Amino acid sequence: MEQINVLFTLAIEKQYEPLQEETLTLLNTLAELLKDDFAQFYNSFMPGMKQMLSLPATSAEQQTLRTNLITTIGCIIESVKDKPECRADAHEISTALVGILSSAQISEFEEQEVAIKGTLV
Repeated sequence: MEQINVLFTLAIEKQYEPLQEETLTLLNTLAELLKDDFAQFYNSFMPGMKQMLSLPATSAEQQTLRTNLITTIGCIIESVKDKPECRADAHEISTALVGILSSAQISEFEEQEVAIKGTLV
């Protein structure tokens, strides 16, 4: 997990979308497999995810990356939802997702909207 965190942090710092995409996919899978045991890694990854969520997504590639990000955030929050460290972040993330939904940043039938609605449920 340390190495994944190093790669994830580097991908964010360098704004290297292919590596961001791959590490998010890996984190999503790990959160699904580890369930409650993923909580110990939550604080290592969620700050970077929140940082990525705050960035604009104007290109098709950025929209796809954001969809993966939202799905991964939802999976991680689901796996640690009963943990105190998650509650404040869940509120902050929900507010950001509602803002994205209500903005002109996404179209009505876009994958990103489906991911947001799946995360907010």
